Amino acid sequence: MTRAHPSSLLCVGALMLLTASGTVIGSLVDDAPISIAPGESIQPVIDAHPGGTAFLIKAGVHRLQTVRPKVGNAFIGEPGAVLSGARVLTAFQRAGPYWFTTGQRQTGSTTAFGKPPQCDAAHPRCDHPEDLFVDNRPLRHVGAFESLTSGSWYFDYVADRIYVADDPRGHLVETSVVSHAIFATGVTGVTIRGLVIEKYANPGQMGAVHADGAVSWRIEGNEIRLNHGAGITLTVSTSCQLTANRIHDNGQLGIGAWNSERLLVDRNEISRNNFAGFDTSWEGGGTKFSWSRELIVRSNFVHHNWGKGLWTDGDNLDTLYEGNTTSQNTEHGIFHEISYAAIIRNNISMSNGWHGIVVASSPNVEIYGNSVGGNGRTQIFARQDFSGRSGRYGPFELSNLNVHDNSITANDGGAAGLMPQMGARGDASYYATKHNRFVHNTYDLRGAPTSPFIWLFRAVGESQWRAHGQDVTGTFRR
Repeated sequence: MTRAHPSSLLCVGALMLLTASGTVIGSLVDDAPISIAPGESIQPVIDAHPGGTAFLIKAGVHRLQTVRPKVGNAFIGEPGAVLSGARVLTAFQRAGPYWFTTGQRQTGSTTAFGKPPQCDAAHPRCDHPEDLFVDNRPLRHVGAFESLTSGSWYFDYVADRIYVADDPRGHLVETSVVSHAIFATGVTGVTIRGLVIEKYANPGQMGAVHADGAVSWRIEGNEIRLNHGAGITLTVSTSCQLTANRIHDNGQLGIGAWNSERLLVDRNEISRNNFAGFDTSWEGGGTKFSWSRELIVRSNFVHHNWGKGLWTDGDNLDTLYEGNTTSQNTEHGIFHEISYAAIIRNNISMSNGWHGIVVASSPNVEIYGNSVGGNGRTQIFARQDFSGRSGRYGPFELSNLNVHDNSITANDGGAAGLMPQMGARGDASYYATKHNRFVHNTYDLRGAPTSPFIWLFRAVGESQWRAHGQDVTGTFRR
């Protein structure tokens, strides 16, 4: 344990803070941080120093460690610094067409908050947090030995054996063992910068980086990948910032947050999450936020996630989605569901599998300045899923929706519309008295269906759309 003073990191007495790729994103004007080298136990070093101490995580792989910070700690990674929750496996034996290794006694929690996760049919063991990686690629965890095929693996938890179908010789094989990289409850003012955080066995709905009751955390310029549950989760937290991270290829979600206030999610790349096959209607994809207040999601690139891209679900109030690009997610690009007041502005939502932007059972939402097109279903869609239900701030009711000044390209999908469905099916008040409206939008309908709009329970053409009072000042191109 030494105090670091590398000339490559210092500039006029200030420590330059680097991302995992070496980009300068800030500095700490303070004493040089405490250096921690690969192979050194991190937590005893933290415990030996007071709160407010900064630590420089040296380049190399720091395996099988969980960091529990103190108030005001900063953890700064040198370029190439990796926190890994995985163990390298080398002693494989041949058993007919398969290979196995013994002595695997790790068994993580299959649930984070009391209820087990729901898995899709092709991934029956998404609830088991252990993963297997071959050359940094996760294999599919099958539920029975008989289901082993190329590209999959099976954990016999009774016999403490891991089986694979492909010859592991000559490859880097790792299995995730430790549940969290950074874990804290009620800790204020933590900074995490410039680290690669990977291959932790965190359960669904919990992050490899998890903070409960956090205040003023800064998680910036990290690469967070290949963890089983979420990359980052925050619960009951205030004034935290997640900025300029690459959060990709995690098993369930990139980011999850619950009951948090004034959370800023800014300039992150969030991609290819949900490799473990969690049921996307339960929770899986790019992000999910619940019970948030004054959430700001700004200038993120959210793409190729298995599930929704950006998702506010349940009692979110005063949300701002601004300047994001959502693309190639298998479901909705932006989804604001059973929540309250929100502004969705100046985003690009293109080529997602389902709708581009969706508002469901939520009052007081304004959608403007967005470019939306090429999505598999309707480009901007509003719906009411049930009647009579309320949450923290009143009824979950689609009312006072104002969709204006957007650029919408329908292609072969629908353009825009509103539909009461499920428990609200047939209720015309959502068209007549709830003050839901589309105003002054621009539509490119070349290649679109003859009736690309939805109003009064059916598909209609642009002349009928305008006859119903929608986009009377809009622009339509065929």
